[in-house]
Amino acid sequence: MTIDDFYSYKGRYLYVPTGHFWPAADVNANVAPPTKAGTATEWLARHRCVEQLVWAPKRRQVIRNKYLTREGLWIPSKGAKALNLYAPGESRPRGVRHPKKAKARRTR
Repeated sequence: MTIDDFYSYKGRYLYVPTGHFWPAADVNANVAPPTKAGTATEWLARHRCVEQLVWAPKRRQVIRNKYLTREGLWIPSKGAKALNLYAPGESRPRGVRHPKKAKARRTR
């Protein structure tokens, strides 16, 4: 785990691989800051901070210079950063069934 696995959001620290928030003490205990000037959470607050969390399929992980409204519209806002929590699902080759669904069909 590295500092690149985290984002700062409103004083909380999101671990991107799981989508869970971590307490500052745990981030600082498990992640080394990239520089010697301060803690990992201080660095995250300065360099990997986002102002909004969104669910936006087909968008980048960090959406810059716009915010998403309640109505689903993007509004421009210079310097804004929104973190996209959408993660594409696992893909399988065409014709390959999900193991649980295939098993359920056999038991009927």
